[in-house]
Amino acid sequence: MTARTTTAVAAGLIGLGMLAGCPDPSQKFDEFIARKDASGQGQGGSAFCPSAAPMGMDANGEYFFSLLPTELSPDKPAPFLATITVANGELTLELLPLNADDRTSVAVDAMTMMEVGTQTFGPFPIADDGTVEITLNGAIVPGDTNPISTNDLTVDAVLTGAFCTETDALCGDFSGVVTAPATLAGLALLGTWNMTRIDGDYPEPPPINCDGDLTQPL
Repeated sequence: MTARTTTAVAAGLIGLGMLAGCPDPSQKFDEFIARKDASGQGQGGSAFCPSAAPMGMDANGEYFFSLLPTELSPDKPAPFLATITVANGELTLELLPLNADDRTSVAVDAMTMMEVGTQTFGPFPIADDGTVEITLNGAIVPGDTNPISTNDLTVDAVLTGAFCTETDALCGDFSGVVTAPATLAGLALLGTWNMTRIDGDYPEPPPINCDGDLTQPL
């Protein structure tokens, strides 16, 4: 895949989104999980990893967050710096978008040419088995972070996953839909995600799912 999707491919994606209408993200997610279960993937202690951590896991800290829309960008994730705070059995998430081409620099707003800021989501309850459902309503994905095109996107997404002790990561599957801009509104997003705890440098190439698979190197 090239660093940026060509205009022709982007136009094709827009057309696909319009033909599909406004998909139901929860329905798409259920279909995705059904396919994984049928193939025997994603099974384990929590259906995401063999050793899901209990609710009391010390998950506070910074993580490298890879969000991979597998059907539209199978080799290039949207990267974020994630800060997790756990209190009273609930998780709060701060996301800082990074540049998808270098996966280290903070994304820049195309209008102001200034670095974008963080968004905060939550708190979300953590189950006793370490599973968590994270809802990202109105999440901003700047053009620098968007692995599909150079468009700034607003996305509604649901991330379902678990704290995995064997990899010291949070990971799982997600479904979502683009809500802005109008030309891409209704485009379905479906894929995997991984938040790997940062210990020094950002991971390169970063993990993209609960299996620990790595994306394509830069």
